[in-house]
Amino acid sequence: MKTSTGSRPGFVVGLTAEARVAERFGYPVCVGGGTPAGAADAAYQLVEQGVNALVSFGFAGGLDPALRPGALIIPSAILSEGHSYAAEPTLADRFGGLTGHRLVADSLASTEAVAKRIVLAATGAHAIYLESGSVARVALA
Repeated sequence: MKTSTGSRPGFVVGLTAEARVAERFGYPVCVGGGTPAGAADAAYQLVEQGVNALVSFGFAGGLDPALRPGALIIPSAILSEGHSYAAEPTLADRFGGLTGHRLVADSLASTEAVAKRIVLAATGAHAIYLESGSVARVALA
């Protein structure tokens, strides 16, 4: 979805706790239940409500040891299933602008330090968030 300053964004989140934070932005929020399939369903629901720009929002897992817990990232690219999806800079500017990070969307969260290092080395991504790839695919559709 291309966007402009007149776009109406909607937030797709995985969990209710994330929704409570996202609601503070004042845009529609839909909870996907923490799965890629649920995120796609939530994104389509938002589109049906008239949203024309999608934001995947949530508490991502850090992969880069230089990122401190609680760091805010607005990634410039989402890596998912062998594709790279570029973030829309105009939309990102509404929320502080792109931070230059890359996010990988995977079907499983990496919680072990060794697994995180492997994902970081393989993708160059700074963080992981399960739902973002599904949201990116819906946005392109």
